[in-house]
Amino acid sequence: MCDYSKLKILYVEDEKSIVAFVKILFKKNNISNVVYAYDGAEALEYYKKENFDIVMTDIMMPKMDGYELITNIRKINSKQIFTIITGQEKTEDLIKAIKTRANFFIQKPILPKEFQDVLKDSIDLACQKNSLDYSNMVLSQYKDAMDSTTILSKTDKEGFITYVNDKFIEISGFGEDELIGQNHNIVRDQDLPKEIFEDLWKTIKINKNGMV
Repeated sequence: MCDYSKLKILYVEDEKSIVAFVKILFKKNNISNVVYAYDGAEALEYYKKENFDIVMTDIMMPKMDGYELITNIRKINSKQIFTIITGQEKTEDLIKAIKTRANFFIQKPILPKEFQDVLKDSIDLACQKNSLDYSNMVLSQYKDAMDSTTILSKTDKEGFITYVNDKFIEISGFGEDELIGQNHNIVRDQDLPKEIFEDLWKTIKINKNGMV
């Protein structure tokens, strides 16, 4: 379950009347962790100092417009979630906005129902992203732990090596480039009969696939 209260939003808009209106909408949706910036340059400075789950930005602003802001933020975090809020109606402006690869769009004048729907969708996406990032972090930590304490190798179903960790390389006496792509029996002890090694491989395949 995603905790909305822990999500942080950066809202960028130069018109103070719109900011005042949006603050009411955030409050109605129980969103309080919002940082407000009044132009792109100010927003970028905030972004360099803090992490934000969602960036919601106007396009036409002084000092730095929304297009430039998004471009600069993508250099820092290519996976940042963006919602563009725009009153632009010209085709070329809409195409330019689409090319920013923003995730969501809200048209001005802002309608409460549309704002609420887009806000929910953007929050859901942020929660999914955070959950995936956390899972990847745990898997990475698990892999690091396994690599540091376990002799580990992987093969395809034919027995050709596809992965070896440092411990395996160390004990095998071969280099990684000498192991990858080779049949698993490259590491068979010469004193171990070939038949026993083949039976061992068959047992591994049975346990993995339920069949030889």
